[in-house]
Amino acid sequence: MDVVDACGRSGGLVNIWDKKIFKKVDGIKNGNFLVTSGYIKGVENVINIMNVYAPQKTIEKRTLWEAIAAVKRNSNGWWIVLGDFNSVRSREERRNTKFDAGSAEDFNVFIEDSELQEYTMQGKRFTFLAGKGNGLKMIKIDRVLVCSEPFRWFNSWLEIDGCIDVVKDAVSGVEFVGPPDMILSKKLMLIRDKLKEWKNVWSKKQGEEVDTMRAEKEKLEDIMECRDLEEEEMWVWSECSRRVEEWEAHRLQDLKQKSRVKWPMFGDDNSAFFHGIVNGRKAANSIPGLEINGKWISKPSLVKKEVYKHFRDHFRDNNKDRPLLVVDNLKLSRLQAKIF
Repeated sequence: MDVVDACGRSGGLVNIWDKKIFKKVDGIKNGNFLVTSGYIKGVENVINIMNVYAPQKTIEKRTLWEAIAAVKRNSNGWWIVLGDFNSVRSREERRNTKFDAGSAEDFNVFIEDSELQEYTMQGKRFTFLAGKGNGLKMIKIDRVLVCSEPFRWFNSWLEIDGCIDVVKDAVSGVEFVGPPDMILSKKLMLIRDKLKEWKNVWSKKQGEEVDTMRAEKEKLEDIMECRDLEEEEMWVWSECSRRVEEWEAHRLQDLKQKSRVKWPMFGDDNSAFFHGIVNGRKAANSIPGLEINGKWISKPSLVKKEVYKHFRDHFRDNNKDRPLLVVDNLKLSRLQAKIF
C-alpha cells in the first residue's frame, strides 16, 4: 500500500493492490498525485498507475499538469492516470456551475500532449453532486486516462530526408517473441523512441541553421538599402529566403494538423490554434517580396517604397501643358454652372 497524507481536511491518496497479481518496483509521491509502478502477472511491460487529486485554483492545476507530464515523459511503460482532476473538458460536463473555458483548454492540452486518452466509464454522467432542486450542481471531476498512441505522427515528417530510413532501421534485424499484439506494441514503442531521438536532433540542427540564415538574410537586406547586391550576394539572399520559407511551411503544416485534432474538443474556445491557422493563411496569401528590375526585394520598407512609387508613377499627370479656357465677361447662373 502507498499513501500520501491529507493536508487538513483535503487531499490524501492511497493505492492498494493484491500482491498475488501486482508486484511493485517503484513509486513516486507528490502532494497531488501518487504513482505506483510495477508488473501485473502475465504482462511484460511496466504498468504505472497514477492516483490524482487536483487543486481548485487554475494556476495550481496548470502546474500540476506540467508536473504529471514531466513524470510521464521521463518514465517508461504503460500509464493509467485516474482520480479527482477537479477539471472538465467541455461545457456539457458542468450543470448549474460556472464554466472556465481557459481551465478546460489547459486540461485538454495536457491530455493531448501527454498522449493520453479518456477511458469511457459506465454509469452516471456526473460524478459530483451538491445542492438541492433546480440548483443542484453537477460536475464530472473523476475520470480515468490511459495511454492512447505509442507516439504522435506528423505528416510533414515524410517530407524530411531520413525519416523513412529511421523507421526501417528501427525494426530491421530486431526479433520479438510473444503474442502478436505484444509484438506490435513493442515495435511501435521502438519506432517511437527512434523517431523522438531523430526528430530532436533534426529540430535542433535545423533551428540553428534557420536562425543563422535569418540573420544573414537581414544583413543582406540592410545592405540593399545602401547599394545593389552583387551576384553572389543575391544568390546567398535567395537561398536563405528559400530555406526559411521551407522551415515556416513545415511549422504551419504541423500547426494545421494539430488544430484539426484539437478543434472537436475545444470548438470556438480554441482561440490559439484558430488564430494560428488564420495567421498561417494570411502568411500564405501575403506578398513576401517584389522583383524589381530583375532583383528580388523582401524588406517591408523597400516593398512599401516600390509599391508607392509604382502607383505614384501610374497616376501621375505627365501632360503638364493643358489648354486654358479664357472667357471675358461671362456670367453663369448657379443652375447653369451646375449643369455645365
